[in-house]
Amino acid sequence: MPLPVWQESVVDPPSINVIPPQAPFFYAKKFFAVDSSGSTVGAIMRAQAKSVAAFHGNRSDTVTKWDHKCEMPQILENVPVNYFAGSGGTSPDTILRQPAAIERIRESDLWVLTTDGEIAERSVSELTRLADVVEVIHVPIVLLIVGGRYSSPSNTNISIGITFFAAAREALILFKDYSTGHLYLIGAKGGFAPLKNEGSLGSIDLSSWESLPEYTNEAAFVKHCEELAINLTQSQGRRSPTRATSLGPEWDNALVDICSSRYSYIAHPAKGNASGPA
Repeated sequence: MPLPVWQESVVDPPSINVIPPQAPFFYAKKFFAVDSSGSTVGAIMRAQAKSVAAFHGNRSDTVTKWDHKCEMPQILENVPVNYFAGSGGTSPDTILRQPAAIERIRESDLWVLTTDGEIAERSVSELTRLADVVEVIHVPIVLLIVGGRYSSPSNTNISIGITFFAAAREALILFKDYSTGHLYLIGAKGGFAPLKNEGSLGSIDLSSWESLPEYTNEAAFVKHCEELAINLTQSQGRRSPTRATSLGPEWDNALVDICSSRYSYIAHPAKGNASGPA
């Protein structure tokens, strides 16, 4: 069965070069971009901070906070205990308007973008466009969306993950239920594809939470990555950046359908209805 367009992988052509240096997921050098907008204050921010701490496995890991602006990146181990705090608006595209953040992404083996998903459509599209323009679309990314678990994955606001995932070459979408700490795999492509239950060629069923690969916490996810030997090409061995492959009109039409009918692609989803958190 053909994959949904947004789950299709962009495969690099075969190379005769030697295999570049690899790093396991946990020990790979990471750049964390943490949503510090006002909607993350409290439990959401604490859940984000726990994920950053749990995925931090390299002493060179760096971090920034973003809301309506992006702060200067810092070495993660040097940030104060009260660093993770929320305020301001929500514009993830500011990450890729901050030259120092762009440089940290390029120097990292992967970057981790955490957010509660409460983001306007314009900013989501602009983030994806800028990733191509500044040539970081080829850098592996983990899109970690933190929030309340709605009645089904398709009723949860994961629009930022879907849009960026479609353009990226090597990407992972995780949803974290802030109340339980459980992680759910929404999408995986490139080197992350083996994490899908069906294997690298199967699509992920978003009709129910029970159908998704689930992890009790970040440590369980990291352990599974180790078991599957999920390794990432280190930054110094990555191929020279090239523009992402366009998915064409078919993708544009599919995105409109996805965003309007299946994933409630809106900036402020309705609260308190029958599809609210379970």
